[in-house]
Amino acid sequence: MGNKRTTYDIVRDMLSLCKEGVMRTNLMIGAKISFDLLKKYLYLLNQWGLIEERGDRKLYLTPKGAIALNLLNKLDEFKKEVSRIETTLNELLPMDSPVVENATLRRIKDLLESKGIPFQLTRKGIRLEGIEICEESSCNKKVFFFKTPRVIIGERFSIYANDKSISILENEKIEKLLQEVIEKR
Repeated sequence: MGNKRTTYDIVRDMLSLCKEGVMRTNLMIGAKISFDLLKKYLYLLNQWGLIEERGDRKLYLTPKGAIALNLLNKLDEFKKEVSRIETTLNELLPMDSPVVENATLRRIKDLLESKGIPFQLTRKGIRLEGIEICEESSCNKKVFFFKTPRVIIGERFSIYANDKSISILENEKIEKLLQEVIEKR
């Protein structure tokens, strides 16, 4: 099944069918929408002044509707071009690759290795003596309070959360805090 259509997609499809004039039933079939959606969109297109019904009971584009259709077609072309560019970039720069890590997480890993402190690399990040350290993109975002204490690293700030509290720290401070804890060992 294809991607879900946006309102712009449906409006574009309907306006393109109205270019030469179309009956309501054929508009519904051509735009691949239900009768309820047809009523909704016909109301909107009439309110916006994009279509009009003429004496032959067909729906036609107004001059404003022709401009809107032209802009919606251009928008669709731009979206397709952006999608092609993103696909090419993703092939050239695989940002989802495990090699591309958050710089703060990488520095924490390097710090732990340099001090000889045992840790475990997990699918989400690093596990260190009952504390999980992970990137914002790979942590469970739906849960704020965790049974296992967790440090969630974002671009500039990190969040420390356990089953009782949440603290927000700048990334540099979380590294200094971790350095102090390591030096006390």
